[in-house]
Amino acid sequence: MKATRCKIADVFLIEPKVFGDARGFFFESFNQK
Repeated sequence: MKATRCKIADVFLIEPKVFGDARGFFFESFNQK
């Protein structure tokens, strides 16, 4: 995932990595490590 700070304090834009092929797309929205 990519986290980008916004101009508003303590706000982040979260962008997941999207994996795609001929069947469609997949992204992992949660992973507790």
